[in-house]
Order: sequence, then C-alpha cells, then structure tokens
Amino acid sequence: MKERYKIPVACYLVLLQNERILLLKRQNTGYADGMYWLVSWHKEENESISDSMVREAREEAGIILQKENLEVGCVMNRKAEKYEYIDYFFIARSYLWEITNLEPEKCAELKFFSIKDLPENTLEYIRFGIEASFNKITAVEYGWGN
Repeated sequence: MKERYKIPVACYLVLLQNERILLLKRQNTGYADGMYWLVSWHKEENESISDSMVREAREEAGIILQKENLEVGCVMNRKAEKYEYIDYFFIARSYLWEITNLEPEKCAELKFFSIKDLPENTLEYIRFGIEASFNKITAVEYGWGN
C-alpha cells in the first residue's frame, strides 16, 4: 500500500491587546532571523490544533490561553521552498499571566504592534495570514504562484 502524503501543520497565535498584536523577532534559528512573526510552532502527533496552540503559547511566552477563547482566523495552504504546510492562525483576545520571553536564544524580543502598522520586517506570509484573519477570509493559499 502506498503511504499517504503528509503535510506539516503549524499553529500561529494572533494575540490581540487594545488593537495591537503580539509579534516576536526571530534570532539564531537559521530561518528568517531578524524578522517578526507570531508565537507559533508545529503541531505534534496525537495533539489537537488548539492543544498545540495552548502548549506553544505557554512554552514560548508564558501565555496561558483557554481553548474556548481561541478563534480560528484563517487556515492557509502554504507552499514554502522545500515543503508545503497547513497553517492555522488562531485569534485570542484574552490570556492569563504576564508575557515573558521564555526562549531568548531564539527570540530577540516580544512586542505589541499596531494592527494597522506592522513592522516592515514582518515575514510576508505571516502578514498575509494576519490580514486574511482580520478580513474574515477563512481559507487562503500562499506561495503557489497564482
């Protein structure tokens, strides 16, 4: 029997606070260092997408989320250089605990920015996913050349 094609799944946190969004600046990762993007990571085996988002928010930034407060902003089918991904952008408007950079070796800073004025060095597909989420476009494709 032919093995089925498997696509990695990533979850991104669009954390809002007073019309501002939390971004992190990558460093020392070998991918997009110096660029801003969202608290995120890959879903693990036997883990729901919402559980993955709750886990990563806590591990990366000390943010405690309630699954019932997560709203799927958009789902993106993304073609990257070597792989394709399914990306879930979760919107959260409430959280517990103080935001803390728990991965300083990979994250230069965690900072809130105006939704309407994201830094120039925000990763393009992250910007695209954020915009789709706020425009209530629930399914998007990115990087397929169309």
